[in-house]
Amino acid sequence: MQRWLLGAVLCLCLTGPGHAQAVETGSDLLEACQLALGHPETPLDSKRAGFCARFVKGVILFGLSHPGLFCPSSGVNLDEAIRVLVKHLDATPELNDMAAEILVIEAFKQEWPCDRI
Repeated sequence: MQRWLLGAVLCLCLTGPGHAQAVETGSDLLEACQLALGHPETPLDSKRAGFCARFVKGVILFGLSHPGLFCPSSGVNLDEAIRVLVKHLDATPELNDMAAEILVIEAFKQEWPCDRI
């Protein structure tokens, strides 16, 4: 059931206007999220940056609907969540060929474990 819900949330992310390309792995998502944190220079870069933001937001919404998965501090914003993800992906390049959604969840679980509350 959880996989189905995560898939549905991520499909919503993919249906945004002007979806530029498939993002399947951590490497794909890292490129898009680096654009989101920077200043996209082309329309394609802007679409990729927007995809990152929608993807990360979808995983956050999934996590919030599943208490105990990860527990971000109150006041965490989307920009901070993207920074957490980019830091994690930069630190673990050997894992970046894994499914993007799994890597986002792992990054958030490490940054915001529920047992710290």
